[in-house]
Amino acid sequence: MASKLMQFHPRPTKKREMTMHTVMWTFYVPAGKTKDDLRGIIKSTAHNYLNISDLVRKYYGIADDGKSIVGIYLWKSREAAERFYTPAWVQTVAERWGAVPTCAQWETPMVVETAQGRLVPA
Repeated sequence: MASKLMQFHPRPTKKREMTMHTVMWTFYVPAGKTKDDLRGIIKSTAHNYLNISDLVRKYYGIADDGKSIVGIYLWKSREAAERFYTPAWVQTVAERWGAVPTCAQWETPMVVETAQGRLVPA
């Protein structure tokens, strides 16, 4: 499975301001897994993401049709994300979800926290 795994590819960095960074991993769920199965996996593994240095927030999402899931991570910096997403991590989550993930990422200059009525700049 390792040869097929999506790799997290750090990009060459230029000198830049420190900014938050968002990473979204998408998994296409194999046939036979129900939304209840997916919720069970989420519930049993979410605690693994508590107390991870420089991880601000993590979201799980399940598509309406249950055919894909996403993990959306907000990091204090791109460098923090790069340290976390090792080949071993990618292999572990691919085995957990039964699918090879794809990755998209963004610089995150601002977070709007509506419930708290505040803006959080990077």
